[in-house]
Amino acid sequence: MQQRGAGIVDVKKETEDAYAKHCREVDRMTAPLRDCLSYYNGDGNAAPGSLAYYGGPAKWHHLRIEAQASLDPYVFGNRYT
Repeated sequence: MQQRGAGIVDVKKETEDAYAKHCREVDRMTAPLRDCLSYYNGDGNAAPGSLAYYGGPAKWHHLRIEAQASLDPYVFGNRYT
């Protein structure tokens, strides 16, 4: 941020939407585990595809490394608009 003279950094909407879609798709694969009641699945009431987190870190690390190398998913600025 210092090198860019930026006061804020955010994620581009397209990148955020793509990651949310990926999370929903992976979450749907956990549907058979919905019988296990926990905070993770809304005590059994969460609809498949509605969770924002999943336990598969490999894809997340790939996306993180790629994003940090290119910085393309980010928007740098001086203030929120």
